[in-house]
Amino acid sequence: MEVGGDEILKLTGIKIEPETSPVQEGVKIAVDYTLSGELTNWEWVVRYTVDVAYKRNIIDIFKEKGDAEKPGSHSKAFAIPNINLEGVSKKDLMNVGLLSICVVKEGKELVAINIVSQVTKNDKGDLVKTLLSPLE
Repeated sequence: MEVGGDEILKLTGIKIEPETSPVQEGVKIAVDYTLSGELTNWEWVVRYTVDVAYKRNIIDIFKEKGDAEKPGSHSKAFAIPNINLEGVSKKDLMNVGLLSICVVKEGKELVAINIVSQVTKNDKGDLVKTLLSPLE
């Protein structure tokens, strides 16, 4: 989470609810972080990536303009809506995915908080994702 060799954002806490849910279902994520410098004119970008050997599906979930923030401790809660997985095969989904919460400024990704998503079938045959904290 560095910019130009300096760590601009350090993730200090994360809460994911629920950690396990149907693969397309939305989640609530709260992050605590510290900024080493001021952050202005930026946005949060949330995406889900399904990456397999022969192709990568990047699904943009939403963007939200960020407020100007001073150095120090901050918190942000996200209500991430359902993920539109139309066109992505079950076979491809049955891999490790990545839910990314990114800080983007002037089209450049400064920071990505990457949450690994392990997708499995439950006893009914439905696809279920388990989101793994990047701090554990």
